[in-house]
Parts: sequence; C-alpha cells; structure tokens
Amino acid sequence: MSKRVFVTGASGLLGRALMDCLLENGHEVVAMVRRPDSLDCYPNREWVDCVIGDMETVSSFADRLKSCDVVMHLAAFHREYLEGQGDASKLESVNVSGTMELIKAADAAGIERFVFVSSAGVMRRMGKPVNENAAFDLDTQNAYFASKVKAEKAIDAYLASHKSMPILIARPTMMLGPQDPGPTVAGQFIRNFMYEKNAVVLPGYAVIIDSRDVAKALVAMIERGSTGERFILGGPRYSFLELNERLEKICGVSMPSPRPPYLIAWLVMAIRGLLGMEVPLRHTEIRYMQRLIAPDNTKMIMKLDVTPRPIQETLTDTVDWFRSKSVSS
Repeated sequence: MSKRVFVTGASGLLGRALMDCLLENGHEVVAMVRRPDSLDCYPNREWVDCVIGDMETVSSFADRLKSCDVVMHLAAFHREYLEGQGDASKLESVNVSGTMELIKAADAAGIERFVFVSSAGVMRRMGKPVNENAAFDLDTQNAYFASKVKAEKAIDAYLASHKSMPILIARPTMMLGPQDPGPTVAGQFIRNFMYEKNAVVLPGYAVIIDSRDVAKALVAMIERGSTGERFILGGPRYSFLELNERLEKICGVSMPSPRPPYLIAWLVMAIRGLLGMEVPLRHTEIRYMQRLIAPDNTKMIMKLDVTPRPIQETLTDTVDWFRSKSVSS
C-alpha cells in the first residue's frame, strides 16, 4: 500500500537513495531539507514535496507531519562536527533533543510508523560479531556515537510510557554509494583517491554497506518489524589495503606508497592532535578501525530481505558518479 513518507536529512547520501527507493516502490515523498536549493541537482526533484526545516526548530515544520503516514528520520549533526564546524553541544540539540521533539510531534500527528536511523557504532564490540541485542557502548570516545546512544535510550524511555507509538530503529554501518553531494567521510576518501590526495594507506578496517541497500532496508521497515525493534544494516569488513587495491584498478591511478603500521599511525595522529595540527583521522578513530569487526547482519537479510551488494559494484558506481559531476576538489 502506498504511503506518504516524511524524510528528514533528505539531501544527503542516504536521503537521496531513500527517496529513489520510496518513489520506485510507489510511495509519496515529503523531503525536509535546510536550504531551498538542497535538492536542485536531485534527478527526481519534480516528484518530491520539499519542506524547509531544521532539527533545532521542529515546531516550524511539525504541521506538515499531519498529512503523512510514515516518518523516516535520517537528519543528524555528524559531518560538520567531524570537520570542526560547530561545537559538541549541537550533537545534543540535533541528534538527541531534536529527535525526541520530532517523535513527540509525530505521535501527536498520528503517524503510523516512525523509523529512526541510529548507528551501528552504539553497540559495544566484544571481539566478535554482535547482534541487535548487544549492550550500548557507554564508554565510546566518539561523540557522534555517544549522541546516538543517548537518543536510543531516550526513545526507549519514551516507549515505556507510550507503548502504542510505532518506533523502529535502524543501525547502519559506514555507508558508501553514488549521489554523495556532501560528501560523506567515506565519499571524501573515494574522491581523494581519485585525485591522488590520500597520503597513506591507513591500517585497519571499515565495515561498509551500499547506501542503496540501506535505503531498501528502510523501505522494508515500513511494513516489517514491531515497535522498539532494532535492525543492524551492515555489510562485510574490508581492510583499507583491499579498498585501495580495488580503487587502484577502478580509477587507473596508483594507491599511496606509505603504509604505516598501526602503532606508528596512532602515534603520529595523537601527536599532531596534541599540537593542534590538522589530522585526517583522530588517533581514537585509528584505534577503533584497528579493532573493528563486522556486526551480525542476519536479521537484515532474513527479515528485511536485503543482502548487501558486492563492494566492487558500490565502488565502481561511486567513482562513476563523482566523475559525472567532475568533482576535482
């Protein structure tokens, strides 16, 4: 059955993939963006009802929820924080307080289903693949992950007294794919490789899923899953060396020669950070990537009928998209 779906964070990588998937499945899309020109280059713009809004002022667009059936909440303060644009307090106001204000507004509007996009980074890793029942990582040093932990705990508390509110939670791992105008951190890595701006092959791993597969899973969550249920949306684990080797063949350019071992990479990033120098990754993130293990995505495959596509397809499509946009900076 066709639904009218309100999508926050519609202009980003996942938002664009989600809007495509919703339209392909016969749903109507109401896209919330912060700027009027955010979707100017989106290919299906004419089929989308655009709403200007900000997660720090939910009341300014809350009335638009009344005409919708489903809310897909993707918007978050993330990339800007990593780039040093804005202080950590914005993580609280957007990712936690804004999320809860949106949930209350959706509840008041009689929304049939609310899907919150959290992160796989909220789960404590125990040296083995974890599933949706894993405990929260309350000791994380990643402020973004910590804000998502706080948001999920706030949702659990809300559901304890609002048991009929249909909220589901998606926990994607790192996403990569075409239509990445930001770009995301992963997209920036690809773009830098294309133009030979990556200085080293970092040690460690990344757990990657195509943004289009995450979108497909989110659309499936409109009909599947129960209130309070979580879904890990993730793919396999890849070493950065393997990703560089694949990109070398796709792009036709050589990967960086320096390949520092973990301890040296960690030490260099730590020292540069202490000196106030620019770093591509914080030393805490280097350590996180070294220990990273892919979470168990069985539930996504079995219950949502989504199997991650091959990484080669994702990398190729992403490179082709950046090339089509002639992005060279």
